[in-house]
Parts: sequence; structure tokens; C-alpha cells
Amino acid sequence: MVMKKVLILLVSIVCVWNTYAQDVDSLQVQQPITLDSLAVQVEQLKHDLNYLQCEYELLKMEKYIQTLGNEVNIKTNGVLIDVYHMRYDRELYLSFVESYDTYSIYLDSLKEKFDATKRYVLYKVLSSNFIDTEIDLLDAYLESISRSFSTAEAALRYYEVAIKAFKEKR
Repeated sequence: MVMKKVLILLVSIVCVWNTYAQDVDSLQVQQPITLDSLAVQVEQLKHDLNYLQCEYELLKMEKYIQTLGNEVNIKTNGVLIDVYHMRYDRELYLSFVESYDTYSIYLDSLKEKFDATKRYVLYKVLSSNFIDTEIDLLDAYLESISRSFSTAEAALRYYEVAIKAFKEKR
């Protein structure tokens, strides 16, 4: 019984070995890879990497700005709820003012980062062979980010108005 299992195992190994050897041989029959084709593939990969880096940086920037706008809107709703329920606390007011200042500083830092990101994307566009479609897409991302900044700035102004309303209701 044991001998039968060992024999089946050996036959299985030999069959698998033959199959693997045939697969490797069939790979060697394919066209030989030339240095020129490798150079073209490397250039294509560099191009793709440059585009993906630009796209990633722009999408990351947009996410930061949208997150800021959402956080400010949530905070504004909290202030308005406190105004509606006539809950006033000086410490709460000071925390609202402090968070407003923090959001303003963060928005300014995002604007600086966006300027640096725009320069980075411009450098990549000029130094890479992006096609018109890719350039148009990157431009659309830049426009979308500009609109996101406008939305975040509007949210911050509304938050300031809500804080003033909170202060006046005391």
C-alpha cells in the first residue's frame, strides 16, 4: 500500500516536471526581446508614471480641500444648532473662534501647497510627452480644485457669520 502511494507520487512528479519543462521551452520560442523594444517600454512606463504622479497629487489636493469644506460645514451646523437652542457659553464661543482661525490658516497653507502642486504639474507637462487628452484632463483637475477652493472659502465665510450670530444671541 505504501509502495503504491510512493509510486503514484513519483509518477506525478515526473509528469509535472515534464509539463513545466515544456512550458519553459515554449516561452523560449517566442520572439526575442530587443534592446530597442525594452527602451520603448521603459519610456512608456516613465510617461505613465509622470502622468499618474500628476493625477495623484491633484486628486490628493482636491480631497484635502473638500475635506476642509465638509469639516467647516459640519462645524457651522453645530454653531447654528447652538444658536437655535439658545445655548451660549463663552468657552464654546472661544473654541469656535479658535477653530475658525485654525481653518483659515489651514486653507492658506493649502493654497500655498496648491501653488507648488501647479508648478510641479506644469514642470511635468513641459518635461514629458503628454498627449492633448492628458493635458486637458490635468487642466480639468486644476479647474475642479479651484472650484473646491471657492466652495471651502464660502463655507469659511458662512462659518464666520454663524459665529457672529452665536455671539449676538447671548
